[in-house]
Amino acid sequence: MGEPAGPDPSGADSRDLSQLELGPDGRIAESSWPRIAECARAGDPEAMSLYGARLIESGQLTQALEWLRRAVDAGVRTAAYNLGVCHELSGDHAAARTVWQQAAGNGDADAMLGLVRQCLAEGDSARAMAWYEPIIASDDVELLLRLGVALRDAGEDEAAIRPFRVAIGHGDAWGMTYYASILQLRGQVDKAVYWHREAAERGNRRAALEGGALLRERGDVTGAEALFRQAAAAGDVRAIANLGAMAYEAGDLAAAEELFRTAADGGNEIGACNLAKLLCERGEQAAAVELLTPLAHQHAPTAAALLGDISRERGNEDEALRWYRVASAAGDQDATMWVGTMLRARGDLAGARQVFQHGAEAGDPVAMVNLGVLLGELGQPGESMRWLHDAAARGEPLAMYNLGYAYQQRGRYADAKAWYRRAATLGDTSAALNLGILHESTDEPDEAIDWYRRAAADGEPKAMYNLGMLQARRAGTRSDVDEAEQWLTTAAEHGDPDAVQRLLELYTHRGDTAKASYWKRRRPHGDNEG
Repeated sequence: MGEPAGPDPSGADSRDLSQLELGPDGRIAESSWPRIAECARAGDPEAMSLYGARLIESGQLTQALEWLRRAVDAGVRTAAYNLGVCHELSGDHAAARTVWQQAAGNGDADAMLGLVRQCLAEGDSARAMAWYEPIIASDDVELLLRLGVALRDAGEDEAAIRPFRVAIGHGDAWGMTYYASILQLRGQVDKAVYWHREAAERGNRRAALEGGALLRERGDVTGAEALFRQAAAAGDVRAIANLGAMAYEAGDLAAAEELFRTAADGGNEIGACNLAKLLCERGEQAAAVELLTPLAHQHAPTAAALLGDISRERGNEDEALRWYRVASAAGDQDATMWVGTMLRARGDLAGARQVFQHGAEAGDPVAMVNLGVLLGELGQPGESMRWLHDAAARGEPLAMYNLGYAYQQRGRYADAKAWYRRAATLGDTSAALNLGILHESTDEPDEAIDWYRRAAADGEPKAMYNLGMLQARRAGTRSDVDEAEQWLTTAAEHGDPDAVQRLLELYTHRGDTAKASYWKRRRPHGDNEG
């Protein structure tokens, strides 16, 4: 059973329509529609209903309304729901409500579902629930699933569970899949995995994919592979691409390439992009470009963005910008950021601002940060801070870091520390470093050491250097001196030039010519003497 949606062109038991051909998916075959249209024009009520539903699917709403009204007037019960759908799509919500209410009063559960959806769309959950019990009582699995999906999509997860559970009682795999998804969102992972597996056993490929992804996140490689293989055996190219990713992670590049290629040949963009990345790792950029270009011309966002990456790495900025624009237009937010960043680097600040503004107004917090920073550089501090605060309110650490920096530049150190702390707590290493620097500058060495340690643990060389220098100044014992020296050495090994210079001076002062010579050779080119 597929995911239920849309108008309901169900089959008919009419003498004139008894020989309709069905396609492989069980729907009416294209070859039968001319006959249905002919029967509708001849006055067959069932044909009018079917033809009206067909016209909705093709977007011919005015004609659909005419045929569905005639079918309803002729007593075709299923036509009422589709007539309401047609009114909804035409924007006449009152007419849709009138049609559905009349049909629902006559026991039409499809019309009841139409009313539920309409009420939920209007934010009136209480009125929607008036039709909840009658639909449950219909015991129609298809309707139950559609009711559950409507409630779930409206954020009414608790109410959605019951119709899904009733569908599960009928052994329905989609009910299991939808129920598992809600459990997963609630953090009930073990139960979610159970129902995903049950649905997958009944042939539901979406359950196999979602369950496999969940198990993969938990580190259960064997369980994930089993579910992905179930879906792959049924020809699901997304599962094949996932198996390729797992083979790549396991270091089996030959198997990964074969699986990615199979997924790509089946039209899977992710499989094609992963294959292209594998080719690039082998230095076969030309083959990767050849693979990705047809997809990118079809406005596949990931393929276009990857072509942008390849072009940028090759130094072809114009081509990179062109592909990033394609990916951005197809909805890739990272590509949008690259478009803005590249325009900004070219000095096209107006163009960059337009790109960032569009992303920011669409709710992208990274775009808000980029816009905020750019506006600050353009001398609009008020607007700059507004966008940075908006992004920070959405939990974006980079916004918090930039707010900390902005307040630091203004001498508002308490505010700067507060924002740096929030960003550092969310894992921003630069914020932890700057917070350490601020605490050291305000004579709070213990706090400074704590934040330097956090940044150093994340591999930040300047934090290692600052920690070593601060420890050296505070050294009271030989172990303190040794720790300070160790931090300076670690910073130098991570490439910090100040640490290299300090160690050279230290060992020269001590007369340790071997170590002094070693660090002299490690100084950046141009700093060596003689």
